[in-house]
Amino acid sequence: VSLYIHAARVFERETSDRDNAATCYERVLDFTPGQADALTFLVEYFTEKEQWDHLVALYEDALRSRQKLESEQGILIQLAMVHWRIRNSPEEAEPYFARLRKTDPTNPGMLTFYREYLKQDDPRLLTILSDAQRVAGEGQKLTLALELARSAQLGDHTERAIDAWKAVQRLEPGNLEAVDALRDLYRKGEKWNALVEVMRTEVDALTGTDLEQAARKLGTLREMVAIYRDHLKLDVMVINTYTAILAEVPDDAEALDALSATYESMGRWNDLIRVLTQRADASTKADERVALYSRVASLWIERFANYNQATKPLESVLELDPEHRGALAQLKDIYSKKRAWSSLYEVLKK
Repeated sequence: VSLYIHAARVFERETSDRDNAATCYERVLDFTPGQADALTFLVEYFTEKEQWDHLVALYEDALRSRQKLESEQGILIQLAMVHWRIRNSPEEAEPYFARLRKTDPTNPGMLTFYREYLKQDDPRLLTILSDAQRVAGEGQKLTLALELARSAQLGDHTERAIDAWKAVQRLEPGNLEAVDALRDLYRKGEKWNALVEVMRTEVDALTGTDLEQAARKLGTLREMVAIYRDHLKLDVMVINTYTAILAEVPDDAEALDALSATYESMGRWNDLIRVLTQRADASTKADERVALYSRVASLWIERFANYNQATKPLESVLELDPEHRGALAQLKDIYSKKRAWSSLYEVLKK
């Protein structure tokens, strides 16, 4: 072996006879398969001569000999690339990429091959990406998780897509693409409880004062109302969600109207009075405010016989409409019963 190596070097360096150097290196590999100097020279030689069959045979012989893991991976990738890129035969390349995947699931060349070789929604590609994502480093893990999730969703693999998008959320909790994808998947699968849980998490995360975030938060809360009302039939959660909307927009007409109707149907008079007062305070229409304050006063009197509490909304009515005969009549009765003479005198004067 030593003599053949020495002869090959003389042929190559002193006489520039690369053909005879190749012959000597081939004899070296007969005795010592995988010998580094011989392998390096012959790979270059066969590539230069475009003798692809010889190059493939060279790599296969090297694989049959005992190799270190790193060397074996290098040979596998080279052999697979020759079949794939040079001989344009991905079918022959695939077994070598498959062997490489077992020892190096995140190998970039191998992943690139399978992305081209398999359709994006092929279950085999999903498995390959999943295996790679599990062992990838921090810098690569999120990228692979996103690719896996998009491919699974594209291929209509609902459960795998849900798991993949959840993994994206674990790696990047604020990822809005994951939130939107999970929304679509849960809605499509009619998984309403899971859907509102995702929405609640999103709402909790949208805490900034940015106008876009505020609009998204409000829109999400409105979607949650529809789900609680139409699909889950949870009146309490409908009320809680409308209350959350009012915390963001105190004069939201839809929330105020809906809560008024809900509280009235449930007979929750204190809550109804609170919402009607809030609606009246928020309204910009004088006629509407008068009607709402009058209703509040009537509820205090009819439901609780609480004349003291009815006084304030009636006075608010007179501030808006000083000649409102109904409010004047009710205040006259209240002040008479309370023996509030100064107030009664003012009402009688009006």
